[in-house]
Formats: sequence, C-alpha cells, structure tokens
Amino acid sequence: MSFKPTKLFIKYAFPNMISTAFISFYFIIDTIFVGQMIGTKALGAMGLTMPFIMISFALIDMIAVGSSVQIALRLGSGRFKQACGIFSFSLITVFIFACFVFLFGFFFIEPISNYLIDDKELAVLAAQYAKVFALFCPVIMLCFMLDNYLRICKKPIYSMCVNIFVAFINIVLDYIFIVILEWGLFSAALATCIGLSLGTLLGFTPFVFGNLELKLSKAFINLKIIKNIIYNGSSEFLTNISTSLFVIAANALLLDIAGVRGVAILEVIFAIDSFMASLIFSMCDGMQPLLSYYYGAKNIKFIMALFWRTFFGAIALGVMIVVAISFGSDFIVSFFSRDIEFIAASKEALLVFSPVYLCSWFIIFANSFFTALNRPAYSLSISLSANLLIPLPFLYILTNFLEVNGVWLTPFAAKFCVVWLALYFLRETIKKLNLNFLS
Repeated sequence: MSFKPTKLFIKYAFPNMISTAFISFYFIIDTIFVGQMIGTKALGAMGLTMPFIMISFALIDMIAVGSSVQIALRLGSGRFKQACGIFSFSLITVFIFACFVFLFGFFFIEPISNYLIDDKELAVLAAQYAKVFALFCPVIMLCFMLDNYLRICKKPIYSMCVNIFVAFINIVLDYIFIVILEWGLFSAALATCIGLSLGTLLGFTPFVFGNLELKLSKAFINLKIIKNIIYNGSSEFLTNISTSLFVIAANALLLDIAGVRGVAILEVIFAIDSFMASLIFSMCDGMQPLLSYYYGAKNIKFIMALFWRTFFGAIALGVMIVVAISFGSDFIVSFFSRDIEFIAASKEALLVFSPVYLCSWFIIFANSFFTALNRPAYSLSISLSANLLIPLPFLYILTNFLEVNGVWLTPFAAKFCVVWLALYFLRETIKKLNLNFLS
C-alpha cells in the first residue's frame, strides 16, 4: 500500500463520517417525525426506551470493533485465512445473540414496561416501540458489523452509499407511516428496522459476490482471540452500557424534577448529540483499520502521521460543533417540536450541555487510538470513567444544587475530569511505541 497520509485520511475518514452521519439519521429522523407529528409524550416514551435498545446493541459493538482490530492486524501481517475465520465466527456469534434478544423481547418487553413505568399510556407506547426493534434484531444487528468489515476491505465509499440509501429509505417510510398513514410511535421503529434490514442485505452482497480479502469461510477461533476481541471491543461495549445506564438514571431523576417533558428534552439532546458526536467518532473510527494495519506491520512513522491528522481533525470538529450550537440552537431544536415552550426549554438545555464537545473530542480520539493499537485496558478505563463512574456522582450532586440544569451540565463536568486521565494514557502509549518499534 503506497503511503500518502493526507490522502488516506481523506479516503477513510470522510466517507466514514458521511456514512456514520447517515446512520445517526436513522434515529434522529424518528425523533423529528415523532416530535413534530405525534407529540411530547411519544418523545418521552422513546427517551425511556432507547437506553434499553442501546444496551441490547452493546454486545454487537464489542464484537464488531474487537473483531475488526483482530482481522485488520492479521490482514496487515498477511494471515488471510485466520482473518476470514474470525470474520465468519463473529457474524455467527452476533446472529445467535440477536435471536436470543428477539425471543426475550417478544415475551418480556410488555410486562417489564408495565412494571417500570407508572403511566400506563407511556408504558404501552414504550413497549410498542421497543418490541419492533426486538422482532427485527436477527437481521438489523448484522448491519452495524458489516459497516466495519467493509471499511477493513477498503470499501469505505460503498459502505457510505449503503448508509445514505438506508437513511433515505427511513425518511420515506417515516413520512408514509407517521404522516400519511398516522400509525403512531411504533411505525417510527418499523421504518428504521426496514431500512436497516435493507442495509444488511446490501452489506452482505460484496462479501458473497465481490472479490474482497474477507470471505465467508469455516469459523476460526481460539481462547486467545476471543479474549482479544472482548478486550479490544470492551471500550465500545462499556461506553454503550454505561451511557445507557446514565441515561436511565437521568430519566428517573427527570421524571421527578420535570416530568415527561424533561425526559423528552433529554431525548432531543441525545438525538442531537448522537449526530454531533458521531462526526468526531466516525472520523477517528475510520482511521482505526489503517492504524491497526500499520501497527501489525510495526511501522511507527505511518502510525504517527495518521495520528496527527486525526488529532487536528478531531479538535477542529469539537470547536465547530460548539460554535454551531451557540449560534444555531434555535434552528436545531425547532426540528424536533412545534411547541414554543418545549423549543425554548430544549434550547436552554442544549446550550448548557454544549461545552461537553470541548472535552469529548479528545476522549473519543484517545479511545479510538487505544483500541486500534490493542490497548484495551486504557480505553476501558476511560470509557467507564467518562460514561458512568464519574457522571453518576456528578448527576446527583449537580441536580441537588442546580435542579434540572444539573442534568444537562453533568456530561461536561465528568468529561473535563476524564481528559486528564486520557492525556496520561496517551503519553504512555506513544512512549511505548517509540521504545518497542524504534529500539
């Protein structure tokens, strides 16, 4: 592979940013249509349901990211048969897990919703929304994995096109189901799941009919590889789990402090955040296969060239997001509701929340770098600290003094503390790279 770092950065980071932005649209589009056409209570039901849906996807992220690192390392060192075996094993594992989620969701979602949510109308809405995702799990969970594997096989443009197509289908179906047919909240989930199912079909096509390095083959696995997959993917797994647990705790507090409207505002903030943060994450994530590839090839010069381009790209995005929210919060929030009071409250919440991007860009960048270079302990520590261990105490302390504003401010306070831990780990990682590869 000829090495032109800036060209490679553009080739891998930009398509992945566009691709992931459209993946984020799957959920943002639902939030927009639900907020505009159905109302605040339906938004609240989405907000209560989404963290549990994200928990069910957490294992998929762990296997997708962890196996991607192992596959890229083997492709970089020329062990193609092992790479294909790990690829096949990962797909089979995810499909089996998804079938269990399907069965669990089919039988237990309704009683769990009724037990956890006192408002019966809210409980019914939440159960209907979650049940659709559970029914489609065996198909849609594969979509997110295939996106990673396509990039490893140097197909970032194809992956981007698939995600754009899926987002477009989601928009069209949301309009038909919610606006024209007036089917209600469950149809927002149905539109997303149909789109993701088509994404799975299109994602599989190159592996079956194309001439890619990765092909379906006899599964290859051993205990050491499983351990490495879990370690490498544990950061993403615990990020999803811990973020979801934080949202569940925040929702419980908001129901007491601000009612369903508070939960709906948090859903809007996290819908916006899922798009904004995904721009930074996807740029860093897009470089992971290359960093792992050159790490497998023991080429520190190429690693550091990509490191600095990703670093400056991440900081630029973080600053631009804060500026965009500062000057455009009215415009951004107005997409999610027609209610003037709700828009005003959401705007205030978003402005209090927005400084988090001045810290989160560095945490996302560092975490991605640690994962790519097989440093799971570092990324694991940062993920747990940034998303659960530090935010939870801040959540209860700040809401005591600032009430509802304490919820919006908690992510910034927590991530500001974690930046220093990430900086220390990053310094240690670069020092070890220099010692190992230049000695």
